[in-house]
Amino acid sequence: MALSFVGIGSGIGAMVVPFLLRLLIDNYMWNGCLLIMGGLTGNMICFFAICKPKLVGLQQPKIENTKVWHTQLAEDESNKQHINKEENKDHIDKESIVYEVKPKTVQTSGMGRMKVVARNYIFDIFILGISVTLSFSGSALIYILEFLKSKGFTEQEALVMYLYMNISNTVSRLLPGLCTLTPHLDVLVLPAIFTGLSSSSSIGLVEATTYYQHVVLMCCFGMAIGATETMLSITTMELVGLENYSVAFGILLTVIGMNSIWAGAFSGWLVDFTGTYNTPYYGVPAAHGLAVCLFISAAILRRCNRNHTYRFGK
Repeated sequence: MALSFVGIGSGIGAMVVPFLLRLLIDNYMWNGCLLIMGGLTGNMICFFAICKPKLVGLQQPKIENTKVWHTQLAEDESNKQHINKEENKDHIDKESIVYEVKPKTVQTSGMGRMKVVARNYIFDIFILGISVTLSFSGSALIYILEFLKSKGFTEQEALVMYLYMNISNTVSRLLPGLCTLTPHLDVLVLPAIFTGLSSSSSIGLVEATTYYQHVVLMCCFGMAIGATETMLSITTMELVGLENYSVAFGILLTVIGMNSIWAGAFSGWLVDFTGTYNTPYYGVPAAHGLAVCLFISAAILRRCNRNHTYRFGK
């Protein structure tokens, strides 16, 4: 839920910043606008510098600071003697007993955590699927205004529909957090659902004819993108755990960035080659269909692993 609320703040910022940039450019020109935005962004360094990391229930005891305590009844210094609670429960002073805490071995090095993440093949499949989803969605957004104007809408109408899409994008970022509260719902099913929604709405935008049809489909497209972006954090944390989250999320964003580079270039080549803005919106369903298959495959493999662990143990 916390990650969903963070996503909502990001969406609100994405809607507010363009208006702020226009206001600053009108009053201080583009160079003054860059100076002010640079100063605002630079304050993030100060904000993060005063933040104190706080682990939520996952803090592991450090080996060098761990104190091993013994009960007053344990005479063997090697801790090999076991106390039979049933036989001695009437003679044990409960306040004098402190159980030994054995620290877990935690992989703390960045390279070690990268190896752990790399061996998580379910997360690897998720990386491929989500990178394909977001890279092709982003490439379609590059031409969204030109695409709408090519269908006969004015620039003002296209901007209004784009605003509706951003509002839907922002509100839908809360959906993954609410959906994860549903019991027995695999976290990998949600990206498949939202990716399917973006695929169908992309085809619908090409075939739509009326203004209201475009408004509804733009909202659906924005909803799918917003929910998918929130699923980045939620699914990553679910698959790799909080202790490996930062490394795994860094790998995920790197792969998405590299895919976005070639996906945007390929989309631009398709527009130039075909001479129409419809082509990228036909390419989105093809790519998203592959992503849905990857998500479903990862969910099936995860379920099979759980059943195998339940039957035969780790």
